[in-house]
Amino acid sequence: MRKSKLSIPTPSTPKIGELFTNNYFAVPNYQRNYAWQESEVSDFWDDLMDIVNGERDGHFFGQIVTYKNSNNNNGKDIQEVIDGQQRLTTSLIFQSVLRNIATEIKNDNCNRMTDDTQGKLLMIDFKSKQMIGPADERTLVLQKTADSEETDLRTFFNKLLDLRGEVNFRRDTMSEPMKNMVNAYNFLKRNVIDKLKKYDNIVDRINCLDKITAAFIERFYVVMLSTENKRDAFIIFETLNSRGRDLTASDIIKNHLMYAAKNELEAVDEKWKQIADVLKGDSKRLTRFIKTYWAARYKFVPEAKLYKSLSGQVIDKDDTLSFIDDLENLVVLYDVLENPMANKRNSGFFKDKELMRLINVFRHLGVKLYYPIMLAMYRKKYSEQVMKQVLNMALRVFVRHRTIMNAGTNILEKGYAKVAEKIYTEELTTPDEINNYMRETLYRTNKEVQNAYATLNKELKTAGKMKWTVLYLLQEYYDYLEDSNGKIYQETFINDNYVPCHIKEDKIDAELVNYIGNYSLIEKKLAVKLTGPKSDEERANIFKQSALEYNQNIVEWLAKGWNDNKIDERQKQMAFAAINIW
Repeated sequence: MRKSKLSIPTPSTPKIGELFTNNYFAVPNYQRNYAWQESEVSDFWDDLMDIVNGERDGHFFGQIVTYKNSNNNNGKDIQEVIDGQQRLTTSLIFQSVLRNIATEIKNDNCNRMTDDTQGKLLMIDFKSKQMIGPADERTLVLQKTADSEETDLRTFFNKLLDLRGEVNFRRDTMSEPMKNMVNAYNFLKRNVIDKLKKYDNIVDRINCLDKITAAFIERFYVVMLSTENKRDAFIIFETLNSRGRDLTASDIIKNHLMYAAKNELEAVDEKWKQIADVLKGDSKRLTRFIKTYWAARYKFVPEAKLYKSLSGQVIDKDDTLSFIDDLENLVVLYDVLENPMANKRNSGFFKDKELMRLINVFRHLGVKLYYPIMLAMYRKKYSEQVMKQVLNMALRVFVRHRTIMNAGTNILEKGYAKVAEKIYTEELTTPDEINNYMRETLYRTNKEVQNAYATLNKELKTAGKMKWTVLYLLQEYYDYLEDSNGKIYQETFINDNYVPCHIKEDKIDAELVNYIGNYSLIEKKLAVKLTGPKSDEERANIFKQSALEYNQNIVEWLAKGWNDNKIDERQKQMAFAAINIW
């Protein structure tokens, strides 16, 4: 097979001022939008102050990777930005801040300045104009995000660069990248002004502003790698960033796909945006989704190795189109798994109510390990009936292994991923085959479960997955005893009418208070009455008011006197029931 050769350009190390003087930069539409938060802008400012305060001679601002477009503009190269957009955008925002502060000082103090100080302010203004460029010839052209001027990021950025007064854009109409830009502008302007206020007279303030400008333009350096073809630029970007901290795995994967898509780049980019929209533009969720899909499609890999594994399989245009189509087809399901009751679309995604019940229970328990199995079954167009059978077994496996045995999740994460892989490759095709495989490889024995349940204890919490774990164990136990046909689940997980409570807390051994055998499920209004020390008779009268049939048994237990032995006896009964329930 013919191997293409990577052409590595000779890097240049320009100062920030030279960078914009000699180049025009264009950010393509497939790049992520401006995302720097206050932490990154604060780091930028701190690095600059180190130079201004004489603690360092210069600062390496990072790398810029570009593809040199064949076009040029007045003798300047037009560079398509592959990596470095955040640094370039922040640089011009900062230059507009310096220009505006210089203008404000000049207007407010025109009668008190010498020719020298006025000349310094004019030079700051000139250098800023030189770096930013006129309105019709910006040195940095951002990606166009919308046809409407109100919502287009490129238009907004240009308005911000032209701003000469206070920022007065309406925040309720801004997108997140727009807010990030305004926040960066305000943060930097506020810090420059605070720095200048440390000086009492106007001359010292102007000298300080001049020093800040010079430190940035002349002592901030970048390493710029400009390639002659786009492929080399993408490869260099991936190599430099695959271990970086500032980008998520999904950011790096996206750029790999854009390169591999070749002439289908726009179509792939559009589908990527639609996928991201479903996940609310959250790059971390997007990374988790891709990691989950990869576990179902190929194998389980930790997030740190996701890009390496994926880029070795998704190589050419056909691979990319297949990959992006799969993500597009599965992303809504992934959102349903994470938020099954978030909206009508999600709650009605599956018609089978029992299947939705299982998904909802998993969510309340904080379990995501089974996602690859669901993605694989959905991708293979399994019926909801089959999904329900498999998911029921996956839940039983989890409860035995994790909830009761308190064993680690690593075995389950890899085990569920292996199940998904075998479904995807059609090595396992029927629910019996899938469930038998889980039973053989992941299922804990009845003896193990009974022994572990005999001492099972869970701390009582008012919120979070620990609360829902106790609720789930009790709900299933009550459902098992009363054969309620899902009514207790409805009241517990959907209507939130039942809560767990201790049968008794006072005069009970401290080690036994949080044993499952000392818990009951009861209506919220009755649980409130049980708080605080009460006699067994008083507690029995409260339990007697419960609509749950099994709570009448607790009334009888309390009438005979509730103690440590009763807790141990009840827990053994629950342990025996557990091997039938799960």
